[in-house]
Amino acid sequence: MLDDFEDDDKPVVCYVIMQPLQVSALPVTVVSMAFAFPALMHRIDSVLIALEAGSKLGLQIWPDLALEAVTKDSNNSEENGEEQMATSIALFTQCPDKDEFAYHVERMLLICNKNMFNTAVDMGLQEYVRSKSFNRRTWYPTGLRLLKGKAGLVTDGHALSDKSIADVCEAFIGAAYLSSVKKRPGKGGTWEPNFDMAVKAVTAVVKNKRHKMEQWSDYYAAYTMPDWQAAEPTPTQVEGAKMVGAKVGYEFRYPALLRSAFKHPSYPYEKIPNYQRLEFLGDAMLDMVCVDFCLGGSRRRIRSG
Repeated sequence: MLDDFEDDDKPVVCYVIMQPLQVSALPVTVVSMAFAFPALMHRIDSVLIALEAGSKLGLQIWPDLALEAVTKDSNNSEENGEEQMATSIALFTQCPDKDEFAYHVERMLLICNKNMFNTAVDMGLQEYVRSKSFNRRTWYPTGLRLLKGKAGLVTDGHALSDKSIADVCEAFIGAAYLSSVKKRPGKGGTWEPNFDMAVKAVTAVVKNKRHKMEQWSDYYAAYTMPDWQAAEPTPTQVEGAKMVGAKVGYEFRYPALLRSAFKHPSYPYEKIPNYQRLEFLGDAMLDMVCVDFCLGGSRRRIRSG
């Protein structure tokens, strides 16, 4: 409903007395429009405010997703794995020699609520959050003075927790990702993801030197292959790559990298990192795939419908 508002939990009895009523000279269409006008104006105002918040982050987001990101429904967009995956890839590419513990600490500093809260406050995003419900009975255009009639309660502020403001930042990342999906050409083409604007959103909200990427290709540009990966593989590594490739249907170009995925920390006989580094990266990507399947897939089906 466009005109949702808070109602009392208790049932209210309404008595209609017919005698004092008069036949109105206003057409039914005019009366219907008068009833719908406050809700329409409130929704348009909220959408414009949400789009302005997105523009502060440099994002071109669909209006409905932008509005969802700054309202109580932001939890839907917040549950998106793009943030964790983006920061994990950024750390993995820029710090290839660190272990899993160091990666986790660095990522925690990037995506913790405190960091995003401070970024949001610095940019003034808390001013764009739509935390109050709409009441058609007391609505009046903002900025105009009511000379006669029942005025609603006007407040110049709203109470928001630090986490709520940080959640809005996460919601903008999800909204940016869902706004960037592209449909493959041709009749009945499927939707394919595009991470460029989501990567830009992550950079805007984490505001950290560890994540300066503006598009997906920047991750490849920032990555430098370690020497152990590019080195000549051993016969054991080559044979292992062939055996695993036959199982999964993929030809591995770097057998040493695959060997690293199987090396336990207690095995000291090969000068390659153990599987914990790749586990850190794979865990973030798996989270992104699962969340995208649960949330993003349904959104794309709605868009295509």
